[in-house]
Amino acid sequence: MTRTALAVIDTDPQPTPCSCGGVTTLLRPEQAAQVLGVSRSGLYELVAGGALRAVTLPTGRGAAGGRSRRIRSDDLQAFIDGLDASQ
Repeated sequence: MTRTALAVIDTDPQPTPCSCGGVTTLLRPEQAAQVLGVSRSGLYELVAGGALRAVTLPTGRGAAGGRSRRIRSDDLQAFIDGLDASQ
């Protein structure tokens, strides 16, 4: 199995969590979309369709929970690895 390295070009000056010591990096939707070469809305379509998993972070906004979505780097890599090059 060939592993595809994820490279994120971060245009945001805020630091991004690193993948070290068994900790999975969480990517903002904009970052994950950039890796895939799709728009942010295109990424949300992949998530809504079940093709790509996303997690919702708790933001302390009551019972409704947070709306801060993140894509785990492992899930993004699994999605990329599952793509069929012949399509």
